[in-house]
Amino acid sequence: MNDPIVILTEEPLGADDRVNIERLVDGADSRLLVLVPANTERHLLVDFLENLSMLDVAKAFRDLAGRNPDAAEERAHADETLASSLAALAGLGAGVTGQILEGRAVDGLVATVRETGAAQAVGASQHLVLRREVV
Repeated sequence: MNDPIVILTEEPLGADDRVNIERLVDGADSRLLVLVPANTERHLLVDFLENLSMLDVAKAFRDLAGRNPDAAEERAHADETLASSLAALAGLGAGVTGQILEGRAVDGLVATVRETGAAQAVGASQHLVLRREVV
């Protein structure tokens, strides 16, 4: 069995992500481990500027004035993201599992890579798969 591949995502993985990850697996029998942070620690200024850059002024101000979701809502969203992502990657490699990360996402990713001996860590964001070889 090949070393596991750890995938960190805040958004549900879909068909495009599956194609990219399938290329990464490249027929190997690597286990896939999907990690989803329980909270995304929204960065209001970044979100605000992103909405403005897309000329969505109403959304920019609506989001800025909105309340942050409570912990239960964030956890429910993370659970949905994980379930959807596992379904999207079903059948790849030597199996797909996942877990919800509590605390800081990057710290959880690093800890998981160390615990599993993963050779690769992947950050998936809006249909981009960023790959990092772990040495």
